[in-house]
Amino acid sequence: MAETGQEQGIDFGFLYAKYIEPIVEKRMLVVICLIVGLLLSIGLVTLINPEYISQATILLERPRSKITSSVNQEDVIPQKASPAYVSTEEAKLQSDSFMIEVVKILPASVKKDLETPLNLRDQIIGGIARAFKMVIGEKRLEFIKKLLGREPAMAAQERHQDIMVRELKERVTVYSRPHTSMIWIFARAVVPENAALLVKTYLDVWTALNLEENKREISGEHVFAEEQKNEAYRKLQEAQNELIEFKRAYQIPAEVQVTGDVELQLQLDKLRKKVDTYRERYETLDKIYMGIVMKEAGITGNIKVLSYPAPASEPSKKTTQKILIGGVVGGLGLGVGLCLLLDYLAAPIRHSRDILSVTKFPVIGRVPRIS
Repeated sequence: MAETGQEQGIDFGFLYAKYIEPIVEKRMLVVICLIVGLLLSIGLVTLINPEYISQATILLERPRSKITSSVNQEDVIPQKASPAYVSTEEAKLQSDSFMIEVVKILPASVKKDLETPLNLRDQIIGGIARAFKMVIGEKRLEFIKKLLGREPAMAAQERHQDIMVRELKERVTVYSRPHTSMIWIFARAVVPENAALLVKTYLDVWTALNLEENKREISGEHVFAEEQKNEAYRKLQEAQNELIEFKRAYQIPAEVQVTGDVELQLQLDKLRKKVDTYRERYETLDKIYMGIVMKEAGITGNIKVLSYPAPASEPSKKTTQKILIGGVVGGLGLGVGLCLLLDYLAAPIRHSRDILSVTKFPVIGRVPRIS
């Protein structure tokens, strides 16, 4: 029973002879693969641009059109937005239409930054392309482009906008907690100032659209009141002109209030009453219109920025560390794999099990190794 248990146990001598000894014998191959992997990873690191992160923290309050003026505490206590409204705003910040508006007002430095992709695969391809460009030269590259033909200006502009939008999706992350009405905007860039500018541009576009949405409800009242006021002013002018023409036709002086003719007096009083009625209507509508204008001017957005974006002091080194660790691990793995593969192809006898598997006879003795 003891022998059976020993045979079923782990034979560390066999494992060492089969897997460790080949690596020890060909350790120089492992070292060479490790050095090659490390050099390749260092070469890739030189192609990778530094990455800086900036962020902004926003508290989303209830839309101004939903807040009534009857509660005095609303001036001092923020009215948090509903979770559904917060989720809607988050989705809007991640939409293509919103990003197109951001691209329109991006500073030139940020647009140039966006032309350098931060995606690892794209950066490696871009680095290889730059190296290829250096090898063949600018003039030859332009000659090749002429042979291939240039795309139309409109198509090139649309393609450039699509590249900007795609890069924004890669670089800008929007995260929210609907139940706390909090939204965070994170942006990555090659230059630290550009990361902060990118977040600020997002905030500028969002604030402008938010203010427009808050004013949209009262804008209808503004337009309607302005139309009614203009119409009342037009009728007032018509009534005044009609009174002037009547006095001119009957040669009634402007300062005369009472005439000797009863019929003329009735007609004159009627025209004066008409003027007074339209003047009163115009003055009332003008007051209503000014009230709406003042109300519209007092409306603000419901986006409260708790922390504004600031340039990062140090780059994010996660990508560089991953590449270096990957190069070391990959080089070691390749070296160990080659050692084991070469040992398997050579099929040396390293253990008594190798003899038993070939001859089917048990080992009855060992020849000691003489150093």
